[in-house]
Amino acid sequence: MLARRLKVAAVRSCDCGIQGPENLILLLAERLRESRVDHLIVNLWDGQPPHVALHAEATRRGLASEVVATGWDYDPSVVGKLRRLLQQEHVDLVHTYGAKAEVVSLLARAGLGIPLVGSYFGCFPVWPLRAQLAEATSLVSLRFFRRVLANSRTLRDELVRFGFPRRRIDVIPSFVDTVEVRPSTAEERKTARVCLGLPAEAPVLIQLARLHPEKGHRYMVEAMPRVLEAHPGTVYVVAGEGWLMEELGRLAVGLGIADQVRFLGYWPDRLEVLKAADVMVVPSRREGMSVGLLEGMATGLPIVATRVHGSTEAISDGTAGLLVPPGDSAALAGAVIRLLDDRSRMRSMGAAARQTAEARFSADRVGRDIMRSYEVALGLRPRGTGPEADLDAAGERRVESGVASDDQTEW
Repeated sequence: MLARRLKVAAVRSCDCGIQGPENLILLLAERLRESRVDHLIVNLWDGQPPHVALHAEATRRGLASEVVATGWDYDPSVVGKLRRLLQQEHVDLVHTYGAKAEVVSLLARAGLGIPLVGSYFGCFPVWPLRAQLAEATSLVSLRFFRRVLANSRTLRDELVRFGFPRRRIDVIPSFVDTVEVRPSTAEERKTARVCLGLPAEAPVLIQLARLHPEKGHRYMVEAMPRVLEAHPGTVYVVAGEGWLMEELGRLAVGLGIADQVRFLGYWPDRLEVLKAADVMVVPSRREGMSVGLLEGMATGLPIVATRVHGSTEAISDGTAGLLVPPGDSAALAGAVIRLLDDRSRMRSMGAAARQTAEARFSADRVGRDIMRSYEVALGLRPRGTGPEADLDAAGERRVESGVASDDQTEW
């Protein structure tokens, strides 16, 4: 459908290592690289000198990436700098990730006629006040965007409750590279455990998530004493950075389980951590569509997750994993124990999780939906013919706009 190459700028405010949104940006850029789309990653950075994990990783992978550096968090010069970059690079469309990227991009493209597409990951009232204010700002700025990509039906409905027109929202789930992220072999599992300093045969639970309240790490730490009673030696491994690390560490010490809880911080090789695991836990209080959850599914891990938002859309309870109420440490412990008690069930659930990841959340499949959203934003498709694809309870694709999910849109 594209008559010429399209230039898309992915704008992200970068203040951390590689987490869910960063992984999505990198993976999408790689998928678009061999298409008619040139993807430019734009890193908004506060600090001197700039050292940006997303920029460094993008450069390592041979992806086009630029850093727009400022001296402090609310330095207004970032708007002019981004505007000049958009003009110099002849950008056709801007895709933002996060509140600051949305506001800066909205101001920078004023008068340039560049359409905006924003990814919406949810409004999280359990975050600190500063983050809550950022999310409130996001709900204002996104109203001026051509398309908003909600990464679950729940978040689509949340936006509608906030007054967003349903016709401008596309349900685009998070996605995973199901070729690179795959079930590990016995040798890979052994090597990964050696590298991480984990016992060779002990059950290992893994959570890939930043250490923020909405991710529910506290409930898994509180569940561990009961898990250890049933399965001594079990280790809970957390890969992610965040301001709750010290608090969670003190909680583990207070419960007498510090030796069985490992906080890795930012871990660049997420695949290594996944290969070492037996079960993935996702005890979130809120969740759009967790990239870590999808990576666990693609690795063939059985999942224990809370019955919230996007997690319920990804996991069929009793098939690819077990769902428990949010904030319930006892239920979380019980679900983990039931899985560890039945290795055969773990294997069958892991296989089902892998199959679901391949069928519904592969980068190639979701990437086609994102391209259709871009085309609608650019006026290359009539409004109402974007993806807006949902997943029904049986895990099948249901397209509300009338465009089949297997539409062979050229990249």
